[in-house]
Amino acid sequence: MRVVKARFRIAGKLHLFNAGDLDIHWRDKIVVEADRGIRLATAVGEVEEMEVETTEGEEELPRVLRIAGEEDLKKAKQMEEEEKSAYQIGLKKIANHKLNMKLVDVEFYLDRSKAIFYFVSETRVDFRALVRDLARTLRTRIEMRQIGVRDEVKIMGGVAPCGLQTCCSLFLDRFESISVKMLRDQNIMLNPVKYSGICGRLMCCLSYEQPVYVELKESFPPLGTEVETPEGRGEVVFQDVFKGMVTVKLDEGRELKFSVSDVSVVEEQEESCE
Repeated sequence: MRVVKARFRIAGKLHLFNAGDLDIHWRDKIVVEADRGIRLATAVGEVEEMEVETTEGEEELPRVLRIAGEEDLKKAKQMEEEEKSAYQIGLKKIANHKLNMKLVDVEFYLDRSKAIFYFVSETRVDFRALVRDLARTLRTRIEMRQIGVRDEVKIMGGVAPCGLQTCCSLFLDRFESISVKMLRDQNIMLNPVKYSGICGRLMCCLSYEQPVYVELKESFPPLGTEVETPEGRGEVVFQDVFKGMVTVKLDEGRELKFSVSDVSVVEEQEESCE
């Protein structure tokens, strides 16, 4: 099957579509089948030949209906204006229903068969009455989609602590699990607040160099390990991964730096019982 990768939003999740016989290229705007509707997507890369499993003779992948033309792009522009209007309506409706939720964004399908309302909430929200109210007002199917704070920044965008656009809204198509362990592995001061993004979570960029640290540290004696050095025995108190050095606190209290190749782990010897 001729398959093309595409996404609906900038840095959004990648989806696979059956390209059929269409001549699709990178960055082409394409009109695709969606969940009971039609959406506009952007091709990411060229068409590839792939084997796709089928169920009961039916294609599992949604189809690319056509490469977007002037009329499609004009309609997409019109949908953007309707999305802004629907967002304001959504804010008012949420306030009227007194729901504990923060509306982030509204997205219409290209054929206006569906509107997706993205929101953030710390608790479960019973939005059934809100959905009925919105459906009557907007005269289309409504989907309420609860997202996390990281997804909120991904949609809204912003400036990261480094002064550049947030990675999630620029190029990340999925979130990695970021943990405090990464701070320890990279010898970064354990101050989660200092290394948190505008979403309040640990910054995604902490994962970029993590595999390098993990690989390099395999040849390092762990912190707290007793080692033999040219100056005597001591305990490893710091690792400088990129310089290939360790700081060792010697038995007499001095702290000296040594190359990893100059130290050896002291093997524990079992005491023999007579």
